[in-house]
Amino acid sequence: MPKLTVIDHIHVWVKDRATSAFWYQRILGLMPEARFATWAEKQDGPLTLSNSSNTVRIALFEKPDAQASHAVIAFSVAGPDFLAWIDKLAGERVQAIDGRFLARDCIRDHKQAWSFYFVDPDGNPFEITSYDYSWLAAKLRS
Repeated sequence: MPKLTVIDHIHVWVKDRATSAFWYQRILGLMPEARFATWAEKQDGPLTLSNSSNTVRIALFEKPDAQASHAVIAFSVAGPDFLAWIDKLAGERVQAIDGRFLARDCIRDHKQAWSFYFVDPDGNPFEITSYDYSWLAAKLRS
């Protein structure tokens, strides 16, 4: 069997690419990747955003009648970053997947991992999860 090494990027359909790009930059710290800028110049091309280490890459495709995806994009983080993310996104008043604003009471205990779920302005669902289960359990109970 040939080897798969990493997910390169994920397509995300949005109604307004410029508005969404601003949200992804402000909320998740994802910036346009200069080497793929020519793709974004095409009407149907993607605007590729990535984190500073290029380990997370999202390709934004504009479609005015875009429907929210049913597939959840999940990011894995260490325990301390998990708490930093929930607090940052709560402070930004990011919408949880259930329609309310994110807060620590949105954190879900999956018994082996902790997760919280949120949506972008177009309703595309995301998850931030951590497998630092015991460490987070102690922090969340204190």
